[in-house]
Amino acid sequence: MTSLHIIILRRLGKILNNKSEDRKNKKEAKSKGMIINMKEKFINLRKGLKLNQKQIAEYLDVDQSYISKIENGERPLTYEMAEKLCNLIGYDISYFFNNNEQESLNISFRTNQLNSDDLRALARVNEIALKLKEMKKLYKEIGNE
Repeated sequence: MTSLHIIILRRLGKILNNKSEDRKNKKEAKSKGMIINMKEKFINLRKGLKLNQKQIAEYLDVDQSYISKIENGERPLTYEMAEKLCNLIGYDISYFFNNNEQESLNISFRTNQLNSDDLRALARVNEIALKLKEMKKLYKEIGNE
């Protein structure tokens, strides 16, 4: 095995460990009944996407009144909802956990008639794009070592 192979395996191991930690954090948050209350970030994301409460509600598989309650601070934003929103905008889930700004994938909706299936498809494409972005970063790191 060449040194390049070893470097690649180490980097992939780090990525897998990070993903494992994300799953662990998600399970801990769920098991402790912890809920994220990030009302302002939620509102900013929704408005930035130029989607109404009904569209976001359909995408998140909740009632529109629940979205209204999140925005009024009456209901919490769950981890699963935060994750789905991040996939839609092209952010890492850490967006909801820290104050660091993130560069989103440049998406713009040229219609206001997107349905939940359209949003799910866009979220999946963004997930793939984020993975590719991570892979490019990894490739650059490997190339510099």
